Amino acid sequence: RIGEAGDGETVTARAGGYTRLPDFVLRALRENGGASLAVEWDGGEFLITPGDGLPSGKVFYLLSGLQERYGDEAGEAAGDGGKEKQNPGTGGCRR
Repeated sequence: RIGEAGDGETVTARAGGYTRLPDFVLRALRENGGASLAVEWDGGEFLITPGDGLPSGKVFYLLSGLQERYGDEAGEAAGDGGKEKQNPGTGGCRR
């Protein structure tokens, strides 16, 4: 579906119980160049867009790492204003 998507279109993937995203999905995004991927996972959603400097060089990517990388950017774009996020495990804050 990513390869057939037009410029500006968003393809949605429901990751369910999976924990990894195969590289061929990101490769399709790199090759298309105009489509975005919305990943629904772990009770939330994060958006990977063409201008995000997509990672390469691995066979699989952990969804948790992708969510951390792209989830914050999507939250800022949605207007959370870059608020500090607290890590419940350590109590540490980051922007």
